[in-house]
Amino acid sequence: MLKQRFENMIERVPESCCWIWIGALRNEYYGSFYFNGKTVLAHRFSVELYTGKRPKPNTVVDHICCVKCCVNPDHLEEVTQSDNIKRYYKRTQK
Repeated sequence: MLKQRFENMIERVPESCCWIWIGALRNEYYGSFYFNGKTVLAHRFSVELYTGKRPKPNTVVDHICCVKCCVNPDHLEEVTQSDNIKRYYKRTQK
């Protein structure tokens, strides 16, 4: 039931394989999902839901596809904030 409720907020895009979050957004970009009495980031929740691994509190979940509302766990990678910033600048310098 939880997985179905989460998946009702996803639109899969075959061309990119992104899973676009069509539910509520936080800061206009990141999906948010209500779970256990609180609002959580949908991409972090997706990692836990589909891989069984809970992201560590001191890490961020980077969107490898660069689509901030994507929740496809294959497009997400847990990294340090420092690595996330380095990746961002590397991507924007192209």
